[in-house]
Amino acid sequence: MKKILAFSFFFIFSISLFSQKITIEEYINTYKDIAIKEMVRSGVPASITLAQGILETDYGNSPLVKKSNNHFGIKCKETWKGPSVSHDDDAPQECFRKYEDPIASYIDHSDFLRTRKHYYFLFDLDPLDYKAWAYGLKKAGYATNPKYPMILIKYIETYNLNDYSLIAMGKKPDTKSELVNTSVPANKVQVQENDAVEVVAINPGSASVLTVDMLQKKNTKEELDEVLKAAHAEKSKAAAARIALENLIEENQNKRSAKALMPNENTIASKPASGMYPSGEFKINETRVVYLEKGTSLLSIATLYNIPLKYIYDFNDFLEEKDLLDKSQVIYLQRKRKVGSTDYHVVSQGETLYDIAQKEGIRLEALMQLNHLSARQTPAAGEKLFLQQQAPAIPALAQTDKPSIVTGDSNEQSEEGEYEVYVVQAKETLYAISKKYNVSVQQLVQWNNLTGNDIKEGMELIISQKDYEIYKNSQ
Repeated sequence: MKKILAFSFFFIFSISLFSQKITIEEYINTYKDIAIKEMVRSGVPASITLAQGILETDYGNSPLVKKSNNHFGIKCKETWKGPSVSHDDDAPQECFRKYEDPIASYIDHSDFLRTRKHYYFLFDLDPLDYKAWAYGLKKAGYATNPKYPMILIKYIETYNLNDYSLIAMGKKPDTKSELVNTSVPANKVQVQENDAVEVVAINPGSASVLTVDMLQKKNTKEELDEVLKAAHAEKSKAAAARIALENLIEENQNKRSAKALMPNENTIASKPASGMYPSGEFKINETRVVYLEKGTSLLSIATLYNIPLKYIYDFNDFLEEKDLLDKSQVIYLQRKRKVGSTDYHVVSQGETLYDIAQKEGIRLEALMQLNHLSARQTPAAGEKLFLQQQAPAIPALAQTDKPSIVTGDSNEQSEEGEYEVYVVQAKETLYAISKKYNVSVQQLVQWNNLTGNDIKEGMELIISQKDYEIYKNSQ
């Protein structure tokens, strides 16, 4: 039976009478176009993406990548709803994400870094500074290996992977040439019975088909040169195949974007907005804003308006990461003002401080400070909240926001459903209060949705996990 050797547009690979591993060069040639496109889309340097893929998959040969298409060792985490596989890693049989194809893995890797707070700082770095990115990934906890950044840097420098970042940024022309496998000189191919057969494609996508018998009959340098010339003749087919690959990448991205309800400027402008807001981009309190439906992807909005995702979170006072909007609302495209456009806002039934801050285009922290409130408090319906100057007194609170008050140590038990708060005294600091109640400053910040360590006299603070749980369940 004849053994067939074919060239595929998606891989430059070797077919042998016995199975063998693909090389690092072959891995780079296969996935560099995806890495470049992902850098353009997400900002993750192509050099870093390729180096991570090489390391995490043993350049495409690891058992995990073969059974899951997972090129970056991303574990399931609590937010993953897709298919998964079990694999021994730091612990036996850990849960890893599984993808329908490698492109999906590359896209998810970019989104994974873009949407998690501990990686935000990376996107403030120069995308060509691969060393800073490599050490930044380690600092953010991507890997536990202390040598992780050094290994990435070694791959990037050995295989000139930063060239692909330059291509993505338009600073270097993309010649579409392949990296030649330097381990086997192209003009010294020998074919012996039972030997592995390896032929390096000059262009991926070549449709040439060669048999072992044909190669055995062309065992001189001159005859083998003819074979390589034949591969050159397939240039147009290779170009077409590369276009097909690029289209496939784009198609996969579009499918995922559609699932995330990715908007564009036209759909935002034409989509009917809430009765109180116009369609398209408009302004509230001289601040750019759009009204979006529940389920809209925040990453897609950030991409559409060329704004880092972390700024979208910051501009809109989000206290936790979210991929999709959990309710229809206005989303600010620049930082809100410290004061409102009117003197005051009259609280409607059911309105929260967050709702009011978004409606008036004022920063949530500024709104709280002007009215002597904390983030967990809800003013009563009909109360006036001051938007331009300090309120003379704290407004009346909604019925559910009337906790027990303590101004010092207390051994009294709260009634069921009530929670205690501590009233900050003159010149007290958050650190002093944390020591008094044997909790950490970070816990006080979390329980009270504080934006920093600054507190003022008269503020009310939750001071225990138990009271925080009661408060949370009452909302």
